[in-house]
Amino acid sequence: MSRPSAVNGSNRPSRRSDWAVRAWLLVAVASAGVFVAFYLGLGPKALTVTARFDGLIDTAGRPYSSLETTARYKLVAYGYTACPDACPATLTKLHAVLDTLSADSAPLTPMFITLDPGHDTIKVLAAYVHHFDPRIVGLTGDLGRLQQSAAQLGALPTETAAAHTPDGGPNHAVRLYLLSPQNVLLRTYELADPTRLIASDIHRRLAPIR
Repeated sequence: MSRPSAVNGSNRPSRRSDWAVRAWLLVAVASAGVFVAFYLGLGPKALTVTARFDGLIDTAGRPYSSLETTARYKLVAYGYTACPDACPATLTKLHAVLDTLSADSAPLTPMFITLDPGHDTIKVLAAYVHHFDPRIVGLTGDLGRLQQSAAQLGALPTETAAAHTPDGGPNHAVRLYLLSPQNVLLRTYELADPTRLIASDIHRRLAPIR
């Protein structure tokens, strides 16, 4: 009896194809890992901090302490109205997150806190936040209190970074801060983070209180 003929090498998957499949699988697993890490809040975390907004006022002149925010989560951004690009991008992102959350944003107070109270009068600040989204609460106050609030959340530059931006405005971190009703920092979001992932993460955190 004759032996079966050897398998023709041309019918075997090439090594190049095999590596292409493996590479594709690695990319898929890595992408899934990024999604899971984002959703679960894994990776480097800031130390647990509690922000304080006492002494600040909104664009109607009301002190923060009189606002009904005790039972609400907050999504906070810092900046200044004369900022040429970073702050408009941040508030555009904030607006997009609120729109994506839609009705689910009810237990959430979006806030924009100025770091340039000398220029950002109540009138200027009110017009600015309203331009991006009337749901955003603008806060201002004494410069020292504003900086203290920003420093607590890590929004001010480190000692080695410049205190001002090239346009002369106050330097600050460009991100969103999610706070619990007790003002405990839960999560920070970068502008590069996908809007839907941010909204999904916030939705998951708000679900137990709805």
